[in-house]
Amino acid sequence: MKLTTLLLKETEQLKFDYIDRCLEYASKEWDRIREDVKNRNDISSNWTSEWNRNRCASKVDQDAFEKKYNNLVIKLGYVKYDKWGYRKDNGRISQNAYDKFQSDTYKIRNHQVMCFDRKDYIERAFKQAEKHYFNSIDRLANRIQRKELNESNLTLKTSYIDQNISTTISDGDKTVRAYTIIACGDVQRPHYRYLVK
Repeated sequence: MKLTTLLLKETEQLKFDYIDRCLEYASKEWDRIREDVKNRNDISSNWTSEWNRNRCASKVDQDAFEKKYNNLVIKLGYVKYDKWGYRKDNGRISQNAYDKFQSDTYKIRNHQVMCFDRKDYIERAFKQAEKHYFNSIDRLANRIQRKELNESNLTLKTSYIDQNISTTISDGDKTVRAYTIIACGDVQRPHYRYLVK
């Protein structure tokens, strides 16, 4: 298909930029989640050993122990304070911040990062980014075809503004504009979408 080939050629720089951002994010995500799990495991093991030492203590001591760990996980930013209670993964409300912390810890220990070494995780991110790029081009071509342009006389002009692109597609009679909106951040996976006008 001529349109898809032209779009692939025009958006080649977008492909490289997008894949680079995905690989950079995957590397940072791998480090961040592994470090988070390590820190959570340290807190959990401290809690367990202290609980074992104090489990025969008085009710007052046990309440003080529970309050200490509730305050700790709130202070460290793992759980946000909520006077109404903390919603756990099972949907139930608990008054115990440490219960919420444990629920979140269980969830993050099962994150896909924990199933791969760094190289495999980054390679997987590369394949996903490349697949997303090609699928986006196919969807874009289908959306442009609905505008009923004459494919035998297409011209494309692409301009870049930072990482976003704007492509003007014309057949001499009709003109269609396609542009991307790319978003990414420290904890937001790079993603983009095309808008067609």
